[in-house]
Amino acid sequence: MFQDSECSKTDSTSWLIIAIASLFWILVIPISLLELQAKAKNKNTYSLREVDRLENSTTPLTDS
Repeated sequence: MFQDSECSKTDSTSWLIIAIASLFWILVIPISLLELQAKAKNKNTYSLREVDRLENSTTPLTDS
């Protein structure tokens, strides 16, 4: 099925590295999702503040 000639299937160091990487991957994905959600929330909050500031502004909008 797989013809991997670079790494021995019986090398315990390789399997240890694969196991450690797999464990970290399980932690990285949820943390990344939380960071993306926080950034999206901050972006939306900033946008709402900016809209509110523009709506309450007495200075006319110009193309400068």
